[in-house]
Amino acid sequence: PVSITTFELSPLIPKLRAAFPEVQFEFIPTNQNMSLVEQNVDLAIRTGSVVDDRLVAKQVGEVANGLFCGAPFASELVKLNLCELMALPLLMNHPRQDAPILRVFDQERNLTLEPKDVTLIQEYPMMVNMVQDNKYLAWLPDYCHTALPQAQAVQRLLPHLHGPSWPVFI
Repeated sequence: PVSITTFELSPLIPKLRAAFPEVQFEFIPTNQNMSLVEQNVDLAIRTGSVVDDRLVAKQVGEVANGLFCGAPFASELVKLNLCELMALPLLMNHPRQDAPILRVFDQERNLTLEPKDVTLIQEYPMMVNMVQDNKYLAWLPDYCHTALPQAQAVQRLLPHLHGPSWPVFI
């Protein structure tokens, strides 16, 4: 996904170029499915399941989402229960355009949440910017919180609550 390129790979590109000056790199960040074989791709970072048996893949990590808010509002929002939180405006990057539903896990059970006021946004940096200055919630991958310069202005709510994790392959 584009977000992994933005948050995780971008800082490594200068180091890759320095370590391998003879290699010409071409980065194609996309959220679209593409045939790596047909596009003659030598190396890819993908999330989810490996569906092409012509490819060799090694799992190098895992990503999970969590519920985040602006740091100035955290002390107020941590007092709310989950139902009260779901009544607040929520920013999501939802892959399907049907009704946004959150499937989450806490330490004891699986939950299906139907937030009341959802705005779909495709760019995580935009979501973080909006959350830090407003009383919004955002459903973000954990790496967004740690990799963005403005991440200190965003705080995770309910750390025991997380979405399903998905594998990252190279």
